[in-house]
Order: sequence, then C-alpha cells, then structure tokens
Amino acid sequence: MAKETNTAADKFAAKVLEAGHLVIQEMGALEFDARDLGTLAIAHSGEGQASLAYMLRHQGGDRPENWMSPSMEGSLNSKDDWLTKRHMAKLICLSSDEMEWLDQTKGSSDDMDKVKRKVLSDRVSEKLKTIKRGMVTADKKQNPDKYIRVGGGARHINDYITETIGDVIDKIQKDETNDIEWDRAEVIARCRDVLNAI
Repeated sequence: MAKETNTAADKFAAKVLEAGHLVIQEMGALEFDARDLGTLAIAHSGEGQASLAYMLRHQGGDRPENWMSPSMEGSLNSKDDWLTKRHMAKLICLSSDEMEWLDQTKGSSDDMDKVKRKVLSDRVSEKLKTIKRGMVTADKKQNPDKYIRVGGGARHINDYITETIGDVIDKIQKDETNDIEWDRAEVIARCRDVLNAI
C-alpha cells in the first residue's frame, strides 16, 4: 500500500513540475521555480487537486503568512516580495495577451484602459486571496493545534488571543468603578507584554 501512495505522490510531483515548466515556457517566466509555479497552476486549474497542491507547498515550507500583503499584521512579505507574489499570480490567472496588454497600457490615461486594468488587477488580487485561503487550509491540516474553534469556524490562536487580550484591556480601561480588586495599571501592562510577545 505504501508503494501506491509513493507512486501517486511521485506522479503528482511530476505533474506539478510539468505544469510549472509549461507556465515558464509560455509566459517566459525564467526567474521562477517550476515547482512554485506548478503548484499554483494546478491549484488554479480546478481539477480537484488544489488541496494537494497547497499541501505540497506547505510541506516545502510555504506558509499562509507568505501570501499576505506587507500591510497585513503577521505578513512575512516586504514590498518587493509582494510584487513578486503578484507577478506569480498574474502568470497563473492572466493570459500572455493580457499580460502584454498590461505592459503596453501601463500609465495610460484612457478611461477604458483604466477600467480594464482594474478588472485584471482585481482578478490577480482574488487569486492571491485564494492562494492564501488554500495555504491556511493546508496549515490547519498540518497544525490543527494552532487553530481553535470560535463561533463555528477555526481561527488562528494568535488572532484569538490578541483580540481577547485587547478586549480585556478595553474593559479594564473603561471600568471606572471602585470595586476592582487588582492594580489596573499592572494588569494592563502585563496584557500589553503578552500582546507584544505574540
């Protein structure tokens, strides 16, 4: 039975590399790794193998935080990293003609060009969100202890702790009654220490 699993995994890995090489060849994306583009291409293809592709990325060290914009808390991306991720998403979800058109119309003041550029940009942004969701799902499968169930859904435990401690701080700061049995400043300072440590 183990041989079949390895054979299936080997076949999937070969399919990933083939898809990646195809994207590199068709789009002239020589700066990227075939495995990187291949997993994203297979996940994008809708052949029911997206979860396998994201799991393969996760096993290779990729994490959801790698697919967050630099402005998001917890992101591991610099602005340059994010531009690279956006370019990867463009390679996966736009045609070569659309990519060429984007290059040709960069900086155009024509209103119709602006509208079409916005539509294509939104498609790339949605692809990035989809990749992040796929990576979160893979991370949940690999690290279920990092996530807790809150209100019917799983959330990253750090998000839950941060929000909960923030609520505690707000309540303590707003509580003006004299029947508090603790040192308000000390509790706030300790909560902030925990927040800073996360």
